[in-house]
Amino acid sequence: GEMAGDPEAQYHLASTFADKNSPQYRMDQAIRWLTAAADQGHPDACVELGGRYEWGEAVEQDHDEAARLYRRVARQGFAPAQAKLGSLFVDGVGVARDAEEALMWLGKAAEQDNAAALNSLGYISSIGFGVPKDDTEAIRLWSLAAERGNALAAFNLGVTHQSGEGVPQDHALAAKQAFDKLVLRGGFAPADPYVLLQGYQGGFRWQGHMQAANCIVRFAQAGHVWLVQNTLRHSPY
Repeated sequence: GEMAGDPEAQYHLASTFADKNSPQYRMDQAIRWLTAAADQGHPDACVELGGRYEWGEAVEQDHDEAARLYRRVARQGFAPAQAKLGSLFVDGVGVARDAEEALMWLGKAAEQDNAAALNSLGYISSIGFGVPKDDTEAIRLWSLAAERGNALAAFNLGVTHQSGEGVPQDHALAAKQAFDKLVLRGGFAPADPYVLLQGYQGGFRWQGHMQAANCIVRFAQAGHVWLVQNTLRHSPY
């Protein structure tokens, strides 16, 4: 039947139906074809559908299903899935919280230069989850992730720089520049009413990161409201 068709074609059809700006926008059809492609193991489809189940976008939230979909293609070496599966193990979402599993999957993705995994590994170092707490290592990993375009890592660097925690002098400038780059990417000017922080994905989920929360509160008090947009959810927090 149709569901045994070409998974690449099914994935592209799903993308067309999921485009809110398209006259063909129909989310029920998008999910139908995305599921068809994922059922055949299409890597991007598995990660995208997994993300929808993880966050409950256009499907009933189901963390177990998200973990299953990520794991299916993570095992085949697909770095985006490995990064997302690793972040679930950091949070204990859909799987039991497990430092060894988190480090294994994030490590595999980081070996492939995956920026989200580098960001999550930085977070792990910053809290000492399964590894010794090491702010310098966190900054090194966040710097690598930020250089590869991970906005959240740039944000983490900026927060760390603002607090001055664990920032050796030679890293301080890099951290400050990363934060500047992030706010510039959001089109930030001192007179602007808000900053848009894009690129929020698994591996952070505000994991008790009070510095980040405090930073946002300070900006809000100064009249700069932060909109954190999830690249999967397409909705501001």
